[in-house]
Amino acid sequence: MRSIIAMLVLSVLGAGFVTTTTHADSLKIRPTLYKNIVLERGEKAKSFVDISNPTASVQEIKLSVQRYKQIDDNGSLTFFNDESVSKGLKLDLDNFELNPRDSIRVYFQLDGSILPSGDIFAAIFAKTVPKDSMVAQAVQVGTLLSITNGTPLSHSIEITELSSGFVQWGDSIDASMVLKNTAQEGSATGFFPQISVKLQPYSTRSVEGPLIFAGRSRTISYTQKGNYFGFIQLNVDAEGSHAGRWLFAITGFWRWLAPLIIFVIFLGTFSWRQRRRKYSKKRS
Repeated sequence: MRSIIAMLVLSVLGAGFVTTTTHADSLKIRPTLYKNIVLERGEKAKSFVDISNPTASVQEIKLSVQRYKQIDDNGSLTFFNDESVSKGLKLDLDNFELNPRDSIRVYFQLDGSILPSGDIFAAIFAKTVPKDSMVAQAVQVGTLLSITNGTPLSHSIEITELSSGFVQWGDSIDASMVLKNTAQEGSATGFFPQISVKLQPYSTRSVEGPLIFAGRSRTISYTQKGNYFGFIQLNVDAEGSHAGRWLFAITGFWRWLAPLIIFVIFLGTFSWRQRRRKYSKKRS
């Protein structure tokens, strides 16, 4: 089984990945991610990828389909062949030539009657075939797919850690959390958890976490800019799991306003005490 190791982080979800850095600009694919595709059991669905050749030379392209999974808590992936996925995700083309600065739309069909049930993670790869293997290196780019076929396995998250500095000073409130997919490692399940972050009594925001496979944990950094002052209760909820902590914030314009207010109060108190002393001396 041939595997390719790559890192999947939040930035990869919005950008393509290339299996070699040599001549990475010689092939492009869009989109780079199809997320949360849902198929009823036995349903068929059709979509596409656009492949472009930005170079001044003709490129021979070979397409392939592989499955992927996470192999550690950093989001690293391994890609491998799986017959049920390659048969259930059929491409219109397997190989073709692409003219200079030209593009092509390649359609593919998902067949729910062939694909495994539950959560499926596949990738469509486009790879250049060098005409002279002694000189050029192959370039490979791809599109990630996250598919649910039929009834998905249960999705459960545990917040195992929530950390932040007690005193928050700067432009924003910063925190980090560790989320774990509680399904047994090796189970065919993974998902993008929905996270609710509450800064009470100020605001509530919903964000989507990174892809987390069964038995894996991911560390998520959270930053929320704003003008905050005083004690704040930070509460995080993710798929039924909860964690919270208290912090004291002086952020945004409060970094300058709070010291000014304190100075004015101090100056006013000092002035009042001076006047009171003078008044006491006059009476005596």
